[in-house]
Amino acid sequence: MIERIGSIINKNREEPTPIVVPRRREEYAKLPVIVKSGTGLMTLMELMTKDYPDAEWVVERLVPEGLTILSAQPASFKTWLLLDLAISVASGNQLFETFDTSQSGVLMVDEENSERMLQQRMRLLGNQTELPIYFMVERNFKLEDAQISKVIKICKEKNIGLVTFDSLVRIHSSSENDSVQMSEVFAKLRRFTKAGINVLVTHHNRKSGKVDNPSQEMRGSSDILAAVDCHLSLKRNREAKQLVITQTKVRLSEELEPFEMEIVVTDESVRFEYAGLSNFVETKRQKTMKCIFKILSDGNSINQKDILAELVDIDNKVSAKTLRSILEEMEADGELTTTSGKGSEKIYSLI
Repeated sequence: MIERIGSIINKNREEPTPIVVPRRREEYAKLPVIVKSGTGLMTLMELMTKDYPDAEWVVERLVPEGLTILSAQPASFKTWLLLDLAISVASGNQLFETFDTSQSGVLMVDEENSERMLQQRMRLLGNQTELPIYFMVERNFKLEDAQISKVIKICKEKNIGLVTFDSLVRIHSSSENDSVQMSEVFAKLRRFTKAGINVLVTHHNRKSGKVDNPSQEMRGSSDILAAVDCHLSLKRNREAKQLVITQTKVRLSEELEPFEMEIVVTDESVRFEYAGLSNFVETKRQKTMKCIFKILSDGNSINQKDILAELVDIDNKVSAKTLRSILEEMEADGELTTTSGKGSEKIYSLI
Protein backbone atom coordinates (compact mmCIF):
# COMPACT_ATOMS: atom_id res chain seq x y z
CA MET A 1 0.00 0.00 0.00
CA ILE A 2 2.66 2.52 1.07
CA GLU A 3 4.88 1.50 -1.87
CA ARG A 4 2.04 2.05 -4.34
CA ILE A 5 1.23 5.46 -2.91
CA GLY A 6 4.95 6.29 -3.12
CA SER A 7 4.98 5.41 -6.80
CA ILE A 8 1.92 7.58 -7.43
CA ILE A 9 3.57 10.48 -5.63
CA ASN A 10 6.69 10.13 -7.78
CA LYS A 11 4.51 10.08 -10.88
CA ASN A 12 2.74 13.30 -9.87
CA ARG A 13 5.89 15.32 -9.20
CA GLU A 14 6.32 17.46 -12.24
CA GLU A 15 -1.55 49.35 21.98
CA PRO A 16 -2.40 52.72 23.40
CA THR A 17 -3.46 52.76 27.05
CA PRO A 18 -7.27 52.31 27.22
CA ILE A 19 -9.42 55.06 28.72
CA VAL A 20 -11.39 53.73 31.67
CA VAL A 21 -14.91 55.16 31.93
CA PRO A 22 -16.61 54.57 35.28
CA ARG A 23 -19.82 52.54 34.97
CA ARG A 24 -23.12 53.58 36.47
CA ARG A 25 -24.55 51.29 39.16
CA GLU A 26 -27.25 49.88 36.84
CA GLU A 27 -24.64 49.08 34.16
CA TYR A 28 -22.41 47.38 36.68
CA ALA A 29 -25.27 45.22 37.92
CA LYS A 30 -25.82 43.83 34.41
CA LEU A 31 -22.27 42.56 34.04
CA PRO A 32 -21.58 38.78 34.20
CA VAL A 33 -20.98 37.53 37.73
CA ILE A 34 -17.35 36.71 37.02
CA VAL A 35 -16.68 40.40 36.28
CA LYS A 36 -18.76 41.74 39.16
CA SER A 37 -17.09 39.76 41.88
CA GLY A 38 -13.65 39.18 40.41
CA THR A 39 -13.69 35.61 41.80
CA GLY A 40 -16.11 33.83 39.48
CA LEU A 41 -18.36 33.03 42.44
CA MET A 42 -22.04 32.72 41.53
CA THR A 43 -25.19 31.29 43.02
CA LEU A 44 -27.05 28.29 41.64
CA MET A 45 -29.82 30.64 40.51
CA GLU A 46 -27.35 32.80 38.58
CA LEU A 47 -25.84 29.74 36.90
CA MET A 48 -29.20 28.28 35.89
CA THR A 49 -30.53 31.55 34.46
CA LYS A 50 -27.54 32.13 32.16
CA ASP A 51 -28.02 31.65 28.42
CA TYR A 52 -25.36 29.64 26.59
CA PRO A 53 -25.23 28.88 22.86
CA ASP A 54 -25.96 25.31 21.81
CA ALA A 55 -22.94 23.03 21.65
CA GLU A 56 -21.65 22.58 18.11
CA TRP A 57 -19.68 20.01 16.14
CA VAL A 58 -16.69 20.52 13.88
CA VAL A 59 -17.59 17.17 12.32
CA GLU A 60 -21.06 15.95 13.29
CA ARG A 61 -20.96 13.13 15.88
CA LEU A 62 -17.22 12.68 15.35
CA VAL A 63 -15.25 15.83 16.27
CA PRO A 64 -16.94 18.17 18.78
CA GLU A 65 -16.10 21.77 19.44
CA GLY A 66 -13.15 22.11 21.82
CA LEU A 67 -10.06 19.94 21.97
CA THR A 68 -9.80 16.56 20.20
CA ILE A 69 -6.85 14.16 20.04
CA LEU A 70 -6.34 11.57 17.28
CA SER A 71 -3.94 8.78 18.21
CA ALA A 72 -2.45 5.88 16.24
CA GLN A 73 0.65 3.87 15.54
CA PRO A 74 3.13 5.27 12.98
CA ALA A 75 2.17 4.71 9.30
CA SER A 76 -1.54 4.48 10.14
CA PHE A 77 -2.70 7.30 7.84
CA LYS A 78 -3.06 9.87 10.65
CA THR A 79 -1.81 12.74 8.52
CA TRP A 80 -3.82 11.58 5.50
CA LEU A 81 -7.01 11.64 7.58
CA LEU A 82 -6.09 15.01 9.05
CA LEU A 83 -5.71 16.47 5.55
CA ASP A 84 -8.96 14.88 4.36
CA LEU A 85 -10.78 16.28 7.38
CA ALA A 86 -9.31 19.74 6.73
CA ILE A 87 -10.59 19.63 3.12
CA SER A 88 -14.08 18.67 4.29
CA VAL A 89 -14.26 21.36 7.00
CA ALA A 90 -12.85 24.09 4.76
CA SER A 91 -15.33 23.22 1.98
CA GLY A 92 -18.27 22.47 4.25
CA ASN A 93 -18.71 19.08 2.58
CA GLN A 94 -19.37 15.80 4.37
CA LEU A 95 -16.39 13.87 5.71
CA PHE A 96 -16.24 10.38 4.17
CA GLU A 97 -19.58 11.32 2.51
CA THR A 98 -21.14 10.46 5.88
CA PHE A 99 -20.46 13.09 8.56
CA ASP A 100 -21.68 16.69 8.16
CA THR A 101 -19.17 19.44 8.87
CA SER A 102 -19.33 23.02 10.12
CA GLN A 103 -17.57 25.11 7.47
CA SER A 104 -14.65 27.27 8.57
CA GLY A 105 -11.08 28.10 7.70
CA VAL A 106 -8.43 25.61 8.83
CA LEU A 107 -4.84 26.17 9.95
CA MET A 108 -2.55 23.13 9.84
CA VAL A 109 0.54 23.38 12.02
CA ASP A 110 2.79 20.52 10.89
CA GLU A 111 6.11 19.78 12.53
CA GLU A 112 6.43 16.22 11.19
CA ASN A 113 6.07 16.46 7.39
CA SER A 114 7.75 18.57 4.73
CA GLU A 115 5.98 21.04 2.45
CA ARG A 116 6.70 18.75 -0.51
CA MET A 117 5.07 15.77 1.19
CA LEU A 118 1.96 17.76 2.13
CA GLN A 119 1.67 19.10 -1.41
CA GLN A 120 1.84 15.60 -2.88
CA ARG A 121 -0.77 14.24 -0.50
CA MET A 122 -3.14 17.14 -1.05
CA ARG A 123 -2.93 16.55 -4.80
CA LEU A 124 -3.88 12.92 -4.35
CA LEU A 125 -6.76 13.82 -2.03
CA GLY A 126 -8.11 16.36 -4.52
CA ASN A 127 -6.39 19.56 -5.61
CA GLN A 128 -8.76 22.28 -4.35
CA THR A 129 -6.39 25.21 -4.08
CA GLU A 130 -9.15 27.78 -3.48
CA LEU A 131 -10.12 26.35 -0.09
CA PRO A 132 -9.39 28.42 3.07
CA ILE A 133 -6.70 26.05 4.36
CA TYR A 134 -3.48 27.56 5.70
CA PHE A 135 -0.20 25.88 6.62
CA MET A 136 2.65 26.46 9.05
CA VAL A 137 5.15 23.76 8.13
CA GLU A 138 8.38 23.01 10.01
CA ARG A 139 8.42 26.44 11.68
CA ASN A 140 9.53 25.06 15.06
CA PHE A 141 6.22 26.00 16.63
CA LYS A 142 6.09 25.45 20.39
CA LEU A 143 3.31 25.92 22.91
CA GLU A 144 4.79 29.15 24.25
CA ASP A 145 2.69 32.18 25.11
CA ALA A 146 4.13 34.49 22.44
CA GLN A 147 3.72 31.92 19.66
CA ILE A 148 0.21 30.97 20.80
CA SER A 149 -0.84 34.64 20.82
CA LYS A 150 0.55 35.06 17.30
CA VAL A 151 -1.36 32.06 15.96
CA ILE A 152 -4.62 33.14 17.66
CA LYS A 153 -4.26 36.54 16.03
CA ILE A 154 -3.77 34.89 12.62
CA CYS A 155 -6.86 32.74 13.19
CA LYS A 156 -8.98 35.77 14.00
CA GLU A 157 -7.72 37.64 10.93
CA LYS A 158 -8.29 34.69 8.57
CA ASN A 159 -11.60 33.49 10.08
CA ILE A 160 -10.04 30.17 11.05
CA GLY A 161 -12.20 27.98 13.26
CA LEU A 162 -10.01 24.87 13.44
CA VAL A 163 -6.30 24.45 14.13
CA THR A 164 -4.61 21.06 13.70
CA PHE A 165 -1.26 20.12 15.21
CA ASP A 166 0.80 17.24 13.83
CA SER A 167 1.96 16.04 16.23
CA LEU A 168 1.73 16.63 19.99
CA VAL A 169 5.27 15.52 20.78
CA ARG A 170 6.71 18.12 18.37
CA ILE A 171 5.10 21.18 19.93
CA HIS A 172 6.24 20.91 23.55
CA SER A 173 9.36 20.00 25.53
CA SER A 174 7.66 18.44 28.56
CA SER A 175 7.74 14.86 29.77
CA GLU A 176 4.77 12.93 28.36
CA ASN A 177 4.72 10.67 31.42
CA ASP A 178 4.52 13.52 33.92
CA SER A 179 0.88 14.34 34.67
CA VAL A 180 1.67 17.80 36.05
CA GLN A 181 3.72 18.78 33.01
CA MET A 182 1.13 17.42 30.58
CA SER A 183 -1.60 19.30 32.44
CA GLU A 184 0.37 22.48 31.75
CA VAL A 185 0.74 21.55 28.07
CA PHE A 186 -3.00 21.14 27.65
CA ALA A 187 -3.65 24.35 29.57
CA LYS A 188 -1.67 26.04 26.78
CA LEU A 189 -3.79 24.32 24.12
CA ARG A 190 -6.90 25.50 25.96
CA ARG A 191 -5.93 29.06 25.12
CA PHE A 192 -7.13 28.32 21.60
CA THR A 193 -10.48 26.89 22.65
CA LYS A 194 -11.07 29.78 25.06
CA ALA A 195 -10.56 32.07 22.07
CA GLY A 196 -13.27 30.19 20.19
CA ILE A 197 -10.86 28.15 18.05
CA ASN A 198 -11.23 24.37 17.93
CA VAL A 199 -8.15 22.16 18.15
CA LEU A 200 -7.35 18.73 16.69
CA VAL A 201 -3.96 17.29 17.62
CA THR A 202 -2.37 13.98 16.61
CA HIS A 203 -0.53 11.74 19.04
CA HIS A 204 1.32 8.42 18.94
CA ASN A 205 0.29 5.13 20.50
CA ARG A 206 2.68 2.87 22.32
CA LYS A 207 4.76 0.66 20.05
CA SER A 208 4.11 -2.57 21.91
CA GLY A 209 1.60 -4.20 24.20
CA LYS A 210 -2.09 -4.93 23.77
CA VAL A 211 -4.88 -3.52 25.90
CA ASP A 212 -8.65 -3.91 25.65
CA ASN A 213 -9.37 -0.19 25.81
CA PRO A 214 -7.99 1.81 22.83
CA SER A 215 -7.85 4.93 25.00
CA GLN A 216 -5.15 3.26 27.09
CA GLU A 217 -2.94 2.72 24.05
CA MET A 218 -1.93 6.38 23.90
CA ARG A 219 1.62 7.10 24.86
CA GLY A 220 2.25 9.10 28.01
CA SER A 221 0.33 10.18 31.09
CA SER A 222 -3.35 9.35 31.60
CA ASP A 223 -3.83 13.10 32.07
CA ILE A 224 -3.69 13.41 28.26
CA LEU A 225 -7.00 11.59 27.93
CA ALA A 226 -8.47 13.44 30.90
CA ALA A 227 -7.60 16.82 29.38
CA VAL A 228 -9.35 16.44 26.02
CA ASP A 229 -12.99 16.74 25.00
CA CYS A 230 -12.74 13.88 22.53
CA HIS A 231 -10.36 11.03 21.73
CA LEU A 232 -10.29 9.20 18.40
CA SER A 233 -8.25 6.02 18.15
CA LEU A 234 -7.12 4.94 14.68
CA LYS A 235 -6.01 1.41 13.78
CA ARG A 236 -4.84 0.15 10.42
CA ASN A 237 -5.59 -3.29 9.01
CA ARG A 238 -2.87 -3.66 6.40
CA GLU A 239 -4.18 -6.88 4.86
CA ALA A 240 -7.74 -5.66 4.43
CA LYS A 241 -6.66 -2.13 3.43
CA GLN A 242 -8.94 -0.75 6.12
CA LEU A 243 -8.87 1.67 9.01
CA VAL A 244 -10.91 1.35 12.20
CA ILE A 245 -11.83 4.56 14.02
CA THR A 246 -12.93 4.30 17.65
CA GLN A 247 -14.28 7.27 19.56
CA THR A 248 -13.24 6.33 23.10
CA LYS A 249 -14.32 9.59 24.73
CA VAL A 250 -16.57 12.53 23.90
CA ARG A 251 -17.99 14.99 26.43
CA LEU A 252 -20.73 16.29 24.15
CA SER A 253 -22.73 13.09 23.62
CA GLU A 254 -22.58 9.31 23.66
CA GLU A 255 -19.55 7.76 21.97
CA LEU A 256 -19.92 6.57 18.40
CA GLU A 257 -19.47 2.87 17.90
CA PRO A 258 -16.24 1.93 16.11
CA PHE A 259 -16.50 2.06 12.32
CA GLU A 260 -14.35 1.02 9.40
CA MET A 261 -12.90 3.01 6.51
CA GLU A 262 -11.81 1.55 3.18
CA ILE A 263 -8.53 2.93 1.80
CA VAL A 264 -9.11 3.36 -1.94
CA VAL A 265 -6.00 3.99 -4.03
CA THR A 266 -6.02 4.65 -7.78
CA ASP A 267 -3.33 5.92 -10.13
CA GLU A 268 -4.49 9.49 -9.58
CA SER A 269 -5.99 9.63 -6.10
CA VAL A 270 -6.27 8.38 -2.55
CA ARG A 271 -9.62 8.48 -0.75
CA PHE A 272 -11.36 7.04 2.29
CA GLU A 273 -14.80 5.44 2.12
CA TYR A 274 -17.06 4.80 5.10
CA ALA A 275 -17.59 1.03 5.37
CA GLY A 276 -19.98 0.80 8.32
CA LEU A 277 -19.59 -0.53 11.85
CA SER A 278 -16.56 -2.58 12.74
CA ASN A 279 -17.14 -6.33 12.47
CA PHE A 280 -16.18 -6.68 16.13
CA VAL A 281 -18.86 -4.22 17.18
CA GLU A 282 -21.55 -5.88 15.06
CA THR A 283 -20.68 -9.26 16.58
CA LYS A 284 -20.83 -7.82 20.09
CA ARG A 285 -24.19 -6.18 19.43
CA GLN A 286 -25.61 -9.35 17.91
CA LYS A 287 -24.48 -11.38 20.91
CA THR A 288 -26.02 -8.84 23.31
CA MET A 289 -29.30 -8.86 21.38
CA LYS A 290 -29.47 -12.66 21.63
CA CYS A 291 -28.85 -12.43 25.37
CA ILE A 292 -31.66 -9.87 25.74
CA PHE A 293 -34.04 -12.17 23.88
CA LYS A 294 -33.07 -14.96 26.27
CA ILE A 295 -33.55 -12.76 29.35
CA LEU A 296 -37.04 -11.71 28.20
CA SER A 297 -38.06 -15.04 26.66
CA ASP A 298 -40.02 -16.27 29.71
CA GLY A 299 -42.44 -13.37 29.53
CA ASN A 300 -40.32 -11.20 31.79
CA SER A 301 -40.89 -7.44 31.77
CA ILE A 302 -37.95 -5.59 33.32
CA ASN A 303 -36.18 -2.24 33.14
CA GLN A 304 -32.78 -1.40 31.66
CA LYS A 305 -31.00 -1.55 35.01
CA ASP A 306 -32.17 -5.12 35.63
CA ILE A 307 -31.31 -6.18 32.06
CA LEU A 308 -27.83 -4.75 32.57
CA ALA A 309 -27.41 -6.74 35.80
CA GLU A 310 -28.55 -9.97 34.14
CA LEU A 311 -26.15 -9.43 31.25
CA VAL A 312 -23.32 -9.17 33.79
CA ASP A 313 -24.48 -12.41 35.42
CA ILE A 314 -24.20 -14.26 32.11
CA ASP A 315 -20.79 -12.78 31.37
CA ASN A 316 -21.95 -10.36 28.66
CA LYS A 317 -21.07 -7.04 30.27
CA VAL A 318 -21.79 -3.89 28.26
CA SER A 319 -21.94 -0.23 29.23
CA ALA A 320 -25.25 1.42 30.10
CA LYS A 321 -24.87 3.66 27.04
CA THR A 322 -24.36 0.70 24.71
CA LEU A 323 -27.30 -1.20 26.21
CA ARG A 324 -29.57 1.82 25.85
CA SER A 325 -28.56 2.12 22.18
CA ILE A 326 -29.27 -1.59 21.57
CA LEU A 327 -32.65 -1.46 23.33
CA GLU A 328 -33.64 1.62 21.31
CA GLU A 329 -32.66 -0.18 18.10
CA MET A 330 -34.62 -3.30 19.04
CA GLU A 331 -37.65 -1.19 19.97
CA ALA A 332 -37.45 0.72 16.66
CA ASP A 333 -37.23 -2.59 14.77
CA GLY A 334 -40.39 -3.84 16.46
CA GLU A 335 -38.64 -6.57 18.43
CA LEU A 336 -39.42 -5.10 21.85
CA THR A 337 -42.35 -3.27 23.35
CA THR A 338 -42.21 -0.88 26.29
CA THR A 339 -44.50 0.32 29.04
CA SER A 340 -43.98 3.14 31.52
CA GLY A 341 -42.36 2.38 34.84
CA LYS A 342 -41.45 4.64 37.73
CA GLY A 343 -40.74 8.16 36.66
CA SER A 344 -39.23 8.15 33.17
CA GLU A 345 -38.03 4.52 33.16
CA LYS A 346 -39.11 2.04 30.51
CA ILE A 347 -40.16 -1.54 31.13
CA TYR A 348 -39.11 -3.84 28.29
CA SER A 349 -40.76 -7.05 27.08
CA LEU A 350 -40.85 -9.15 23.91
CA ILE A 351 -43.62 -8.57 21.38
